[in-house]
Amino acid sequence: MNLKEKLRLTPDQFEQFDSLEPFQIEHLTNLHPAEQELIGELWRASKEVRETNFRGTIDDRFKALADLRIVQLKMAVLNGNNPHPPHQKLSAEDIAEFMKQLRGDGISHKFFASDGGVCEWTPDPR
Repeated sequence: MNLKEKLRLTPDQFEQFDSLEPFQIEHLTNLHPAEQELIGELWRASKEVRETNFRGTIDDRFKALADLRIVQLKMAVLNGNNPHPPHQKLSAEDIAEFMKQLRGDGISHKFFASDGGVCEWTPDPR
């Protein structure tokens, strides 16, 4: 499986991917597969926010921003980094709060390995 497939990029994202520098490709290649998938989701959600800012309804904009927030929270829970600023590590309390917010949005999760193994995100069954 190539990196574009691991990131789950859509064809309209290939140009963005192809413009990356070699060190960026290397960095993405070395990320955990769950984090690679979330990077692709982050690119998709960010693009949706940009597009709805110019040609979307107010409802479209709020939906796009909510989707981006969920992806950012998933990434923060997975890698322990603050979405803003990303170089700052989150405390266990902050991660627990982000998980609570995700559950409130109908997102549940499972971590399968203490070393950061596979992380699976599924809709909450409630």
